[in-house]
Amino acid sequence: MPVRHYLPVYHQGHFRQICLTEFSSVKSEETILCLPGLLETSAAWHDFANFFVKKHRVFIIDYAGRALSEYLPDGIEYRMSACLADICSAVSFINGFDQRSKKRASSIE
Repeated sequence: MPVRHYLPVYHQGHFRQICLTEFSSVKSEETILCLPGLLETSAAWHDFANFFVKKHRVFIIDYAGRALSEYLPDGIEYRMSACLADICSAVSFINGFDQRSKKRASSIE
C-alpha cells in the first residue's frame, strides 16, 4: 500500500512541504525516483510504480503547487530552482538524512 510522506523544503528563505509518495512492498536496495513532468502529478506514475514495486522501492514526487504539495509562498516564482529544491529534499529523505522538520506519513486508500 502506498504511503505519502510530507517533506520540508527550504528554498529562498521559506519553508514549505512537498508530498512524496512511496510504493514499497519489499526491502530492496534498488530505488526508483519518478519525476513527473512540470504539468503532471504523481498520479500519472501510479501504474508504473505498481509494476516496479514488486522488486524496487518506488518514490514519486509532487512538485510545489502540484497535487498534495504546498504552493510556493506569495512573491516566489515557479522556476526550475524550486523543482530542484523539491528533488533535493526527496533524495535526502530516501537516503535517510534528517529533515529537521516535522514529517507526517499517511497511508493512501
